[in-house]
Amino acid sequence: MLGESLGSAVAVRVATRHPKRVRALVLTAGFPVADPVLALASQLIKALAGAGQCGDVARLACFSCLSPTGLVGIAPADLDALVSQTLGGMPPGLVDHFDLVSRVDVRADLGHFSAPTLVVAPAGDRLVLPDSSYRLAVGISGAKLIELPGAAHILNKADRATWLRHVREFLGTLPVR
Repeated sequence: MLGESLGSAVAVRVATRHPKRVRALVLTAGFPVADPVLALASQLIKALAGAGQCGDVARLACFSCLSPTGLVGIAPADLDALVSQTLGGMPPGLVDHFDLVSRVDVRADLGHFSAPTLVVAPAGDRLVLPDSSYRLAVGISGAKLIELPGAAHILNKADRATWLRHVREFLGTLPVR
């Protein structure tokens, strides 16, 4: 089961409740509970979206989900296009999503499943800080932790290729059924 960001908490919960259905976990940019940075970002996103300031939500998403090096590579004239593209891609359930982000807590579940687990920490993530991924790895017995240096919350093409290579290597170590 693959879980990215909030999906990591969902995957942990599924592995705890349905251990026979989960053969292995890959958790990327995950968190067991929102740390102060993620909690504040969630509050800000909910407040801005609730006030109809979706353009500002898109700006915050661009700032927090892309790496600083990725943003530096964008010409100032193209920033508005990036924000517009982000705004156009925001799902209707965004506020509900961040409401759940602010409430989820799977810390008690971490020690209650035995599926082999790969935890991937994008080291340049400014939304879900790498420490959150580290806490996931420490709490899951036998978890393997890898870092993606400089990678942001939303993996760019090169980081996604590196991630996929690590995932394939990890899955290749699992016993054949």
